[in-house]
Amino acid sequence: MKKIALLTSVAGLVMMTMNTAQAADGTINFTGEVVTTTCKVDTTVAGAAKDGVKLPNVANNQLATVGATVGRQAFSLELSGCELASSATATTPVSKVAVFFEAGPNVDLVTGMLKPAAASGTGAPTVASGVQIAIVDPSNNERLKIGSAQSRFVDIDNKVGGTGRAVMRFASEYVATGPVTAGRTDTSVTYSLVYQ
Repeated sequence: MKKIALLTSVAGLVMMTMNTAQAADGTINFTGEVVTTTCKVDTTVAGAAKDGVKLPNVANNQLATVGATVGRQAFSLELSGCELASSATATTPVSKVAVFFEAGPNVDLVTGMLKPAAASGTGAPTVASGVQIAIVDPSNNERLKIGSAQSRFVDIDNKVGGTGRAVMRFASEYVATGPVTAGRTDTSVTYSLVYQ
């Protein structure tokens, strides 16, 4: 009996030692900076994203195969009031800006695209299925993976005598993800500006 108790104690001590030896393999340091909000989305520009992006009505047979795209619609985020390099309040003047489209209830994290938002209530419209909306960088025709990748940085005109403006251009389009059924494709995405 004493032998079993001694063996159990020794085994427990060995296990505790092994666990301690494996507890830490390294350290990851995180660095960053919070800057004063500098840019404002300009709400005076006609056709900018602040008005919403109206995709065209398309027939489901245009999206007959998975991966098919149709209905590309350009849109932009136009910024003004960006802090200029000569500003007396600028602690770290920024020279570039990008947008990060955040994950949310309408984002398919696998595809990185927007799902049609589920309608609710009596008389709610039918929601399309088998289709999602992609946000595309028109400079290289690459889809932005919403929720995990930011757009490319664009320059802010913040030189001395500059306008403090920046324009970020995008496009949106329908993408077939399965057999497409007719219905509404209304959706939305939240975004944040990222400075450099």
